[in-house]
Amino acid sequence: MVERLRAAGGTAIAKNDFVHRTEHSIEFQLLFLQHLLPKSSFTIVPILCGNLQIALSEYKRQVYVEKAGPVLETLTDILERHGKEALVVAGVDSLTWGRNSATRCRPNT
Repeated sequence: MVERLRAAGGTAIAKNDFVHRTEHSIEFQLLFLQHLLPKSSFTIVPILCGNLQIALSEYKRQVYVEKAGPVLETLTDILERHGKEALVVAGVDSLTWGRNSATRCRPNT
């Protein structure tokens, strides 16, 4: 599964995970799953998404679709094959938004 996603991502996939070394947005979901489900009853395949814009030739929607499309299509295929056995859990580090954040930017709402 991981190799299929990595291959589909092409140049948009980082060769190493150093940029995600401080990533922690999955920690709460993991604790919740470990509490609810029997030990060793699930496997987590974390997919960390960084800034795709740096991998784009132009800042246009179609270019985003061309870069991310193959990964999303592969993920869709994997999920359809596994049916009810698969669960997608999305997380975000909400501390990077708002007045006290390092980025000083706000999401569009």
